[in-house]
Amino acid sequence: MQGEAITIAAADGHTLGARRFQPPSGETLATIVIAPASATPQRFYRHFAAHLATCGFDTLTFDYRGIGESRPRSLRGYHATMRQWGEHDLDGVLAFVEAELRPRRQFLVGHSAGGQLVGLAPRAAALDGIYLAASSSGYYGLWPGWQRLALHAAFLAIPPLARVFGYLPYGALGGTDLPRDVAIEWSSWGRHPDYIRSAGASFEHVRAPVRALSFSDDLFAARAAVAELVGWYERSEREHIHHSPREVGMRAIGHFGFFRPEAKEALWPDAVQWLARLC
Repeated sequence: MQGEAITIAAADGHTLGARRFQPPSGETLATIVIAPASATPQRFYRHFAAHLATCGFDTLTFDYRGIGESRPRSLRGYHATMRQWGEHDLDGVLAFVEAELRPRRQFLVGHSAGGQLVGLAPRAAALDGIYLAASSSGYYGLWPGWQRLALHAAFLAIPPLARVFGYLPYGALGGTDLPRDVAIEWSSWGRHPDYIRSAGASFEHVRAPVRALSFSDDLFAARAAVAELVGWYERSEREHIHHSPREVGMRAIGHFGFFRPEAKEALWPDAVQWLARLC
């Protein structure tokens, strides 16, 4: 199931590629927006989105500007920032849901950066629930041992690489290429203890309950970094659940495993049940 291809205007008018997965029965419990990780196109979430639709949730996926179906032919010379991803792209998608779909309840499922950018999206104040998987602060100092050193080195190397290529060739690492200024901004935030909050992000406007999952084999979202992000949702009722793959009957989860079809029996029921209770 690929979903219905649609376009959504960001808060500044920029056109974003999106897809809508509607319940087959036509009966909708609530609307869910899946906010993706930074270097992950929306197509990665299609299996999870289709599953949510079969469970009665009208579900939207989208690509930030410069990514996937919102990407220009060339990223060289293309301007986009992570701040725009939150203030304009995510906020525009939430505005579209409010104005065009008029849901009874509105939820967000955030992966990695998707849970961070909520702090830059004013319309996140209208959310009724936030479910996060592998979403954390990106400050390198929250990682243990060699991972801390490796992440710090990566953040130092990203700006010159992005300037040389005109974008960050992240596709070579299994993700998708990042616009130059997105990569440079990300590396700057990652070297600051307040991460995205150093750029003025605030979570005080969010009062929806938050449930966050972290995983013991996730090298990109350390347990302490997930706990840090959860703490920023200070006005929300918060839960942080930490799993090892063995606990849920999986061989591996990592940073991306929650959204893969292999997690359908082990992890997806928790999200469906938690969101359904909020309806």
